[in-house]
Amino acid sequence: MDVDCKAIAHTLKLDLKQKSLMLEEDSGITPSLVSVAVDRTEDSSAYVRSKRKLATELGVLFKDINLKGGSRSELETQLKELSEDPTVHGVMIESPLPEGFDFQKFADMIPAEKDVDGLSTESQGLIAVNMEFMRPATAYAIIKILEHLNTPRGSRVTIINRSKLIGRPLAMMLLNRDFTPTVCHSKTIGLKQISIESEILVTGVGKAGFITQEFVTGKTTLIDASINFQDGRITGDADYANLKNYVRAITPVPGGVGSITPVMIFTNLINALANKLPK
Repeated sequence: MDVDCKAIAHTLKLDLKQKSLMLEEDSGITPSLVSVAVDRTEDSSAYVRSKRKLATELGVLFKDINLKGGSRSELETQLKELSEDPTVHGVMIESPLPEGFDFQKFADMIPAEKDVDGLSTESQGLIAVNMEFMRPATAYAIIKILEHLNTPRGSRVTIINRSKLIGRPLAMMLLNRDFTPTVCHSKTIGLKQISIESEILVTGVGKAGFITQEFVTGKTTLIDASINFQDGRITGDADYANLKNYVRAITPVPGGVGSITPVMIFTNLINALANKLPK
């Protein structure tokens, strides 16, 4: 069974639009988001256009800044200005940055209450101590999928990814919700056995066709968080054609997790305006 991620995204957008309208009615505040890039690539430009479109749908003011030929000091100055600007409610840095730029250093310049990507050390630390505020969008999208599927608390979840975008924060977020996560990676011993014993498998390996029937059972929920390019088409890690009628549920690629991920950036933005940073 395919998980209808586009339907999940649609429901989330409707809820967010309502929250945005209520926020403006109650406080006169229109949520605003700024995206900052250094020497933006064409791929990144397409992503910015999609964010702008979504912002318009949700009633959010959106601005993108591209520092052409920008230096590290110019990026620092720009982030400092945006961090101190009370009319800016969310700031995100487009990846990748040019060679020699320390992404984490710049991410940590953004105050936690404006860190809509959830990638600063403070944001990730708050997740680790069960005081979630801003959450990385892909990890957050996966949580929403599990909620949509009414996944029982305590379920075993194997995550084949240990990045700060997916695996690390997702494991903590699952623990915060009483799931039982196991984080695996390229050097994990017995990966197939660990995966097959779990009710849920989340994959972010980055290898087309990597996940086969050897990793799953007919009762597995398979969440594919990878985007790969193979033979001119987009695909995930899963051998989708041979798994879609075998596992309990599977997210397609494209049209799966990636349909929900951008919405979670705006969820962070609007929720941050409605709630104070935990102390």
